[in-house]
Amino acid sequence: MQPMNATIKSNSVIHFFSPSQLARSALYHVISIGEFYCNDSYRIERLEKKYVQNNYLIIETIDGEGQCFYDGNDYVVKARDILMINCNKIHQYSSVNNWHFRWMHFNGPAVSEIYNQYYQHFGCLINDRQLKIRDYLGALLERDHQADRQSETHMSALLHDLLCDMVTQIPVTNTSEVVADTYVNQALMYIEKHLHEHISLNQIASSINLSISQFSRIFKIATGYSPYKYITYKRIARAKFLLQTTNLTIKKIAAEVGFQSEPHFIELFQGMIGITPTEYRRLQTRI
Repeated sequence: MQPMNATIKSNSVIHFFSPSQLARSALYHVISIGEFYCNDSYRIERLEKKYVQNNYLIIETIDGEGQCFYDGNDYVVKARDILMINCNKIHQYSSVNNWHFRWMHFNGPAVSEIYNQYYQHFGCLINDRQLKIRDYLGALLERDHQADRQSETHMSALLHDLLCDMVTQIPVTNTSEVVADTYVNQALMYIEKHLHEHISLNQIASSINLSISQFSRIFKIATGYSPYKYITYKRIARAKFLLQTTNLTIKKIAAEVGFQSEPHFIELFQGMIGITPTEYRRLQTRI
């Protein structure tokens, strides 16, 4: 869809979404996304609380130059700069030199906490050498933007990966967190090493000399997931990678990521991603 605005050039694109109730309550979801080529009259002002929005905005500058006022500070953004702001705060941004940028409004569970912690340490200008946000934005823009459950779950998975990358950049802040982080990192390495095998909580806890209850508690605090849920997510993420990059059968991929039963793998995959492994593989060939 082309935007209808004299300050935005005709080769710009924009996509609006109306997330389902399930997506709004349980999934990371895109509200709108686009790529704008702007003349220097382009300006967005939300300087009163009645005009702010309950979502978050990522802007990636491709070319030209833009200006942004946010949280009491002025920013000038140039090619390859990435800005992320909480649109629930007053803000404004504008083109100052034929600004060409990609952008996305989004929201979802835990976005607020992740953003606040990231902003506390790094501000709203994002170092993309580690996060690869432009890759995520590119993938989301290239999606077949249909208003269906399959699209919602796939976009949610991409946003989840983006936000997890942000979490890995947030530093530990106190001694007790350092100790817990050491245990959790050891557990994560154990899980990664044994992902293709059956993994029990007792095995992981024993490998780092903690009781099951101690391990489960610090793991949930550090990652936001129970150990079982995290292992399941890792297995599904690994399966997605294999579906995209290999010609292995579904049965072989199930075994490679630690599932002893192909039907159980398919059931879990569809429950988390919204489509079967075969449908997911077919979809990737079109992206």
